[in-house]
Amino acid sequence: MSNLSQRKAFTLIEILVVIGIIALLAAILFPILSRARERARSTNCMSNQKQIALSLIQYTQDNGRRFPPANDPDPDAETDGWAARLNLVGQIFQCPSEEQDATDGYTDYWMNSDLLGLSDVRVRYPSNTILIADGDAGPTGYNLAAEADATSVPPIQAWDPEASYTKRHFDGANYAFADGHVKWLKSSNIDTECIASSDNFAFRIRSQDPKPTDCP
Repeated sequence: MSNLSQRKAFTLIEILVVIGIIALLAAILFPILSRARERARSTNCMSNQKQIALSLIQYTQDNGRRFPPANDPDPDAETDGWAARLNLVGQIFQCPSEEQDATDGYTDYWMNSDLLGLSDVRVRYPSNTILIADGDAGPTGYNLAAEADATSVPPIQAWDPEASYTKRHFDGANYAFADGHVKWLKSSNIDTECIASSDNFAFRIRSQDPKPTDCP
């Protein structure tokens, strides 16, 4: 009777087998959970860009159909970028996958400088023209173009297809377009060879129709 009441202890081999099973399950589940967390962050980022893009489109409708004039020709003026100049600050300008907080006047999203101050009626293909996209937690003057412009106030930086921000979400990034929709793309899908001229603007999706006839 006393022998039956005694608890049987696990052997060392049994304990090692259990530990091995737990380690195997962890090795399988951790990457899945990590991808699920990044998927959620990417979805949150897309939501941020969607709201910002719609706000910018609303801005054009309330301000003579022109995009924000984030550049200032006065060299003595404050070098505010598009977000600070519009007094747009807050968590919505923070990409969840970017580690540095987007504090007041800063944003993780760059704006297509080719559209600054431009009338939206000149954008012939809004669904193919990038408005804002994933970037670094840049300074207030965070506007990018296919080519850099150091004479601009604030200076305009060149978009870099090899930068880390172009691979932030599953080796790609989120891009909001001038019609308000947001899409995940790899940097190889972005065409910067067609520099803004006339009614044709850089940062369009490569090999997508319709496209301007004066584009290569």
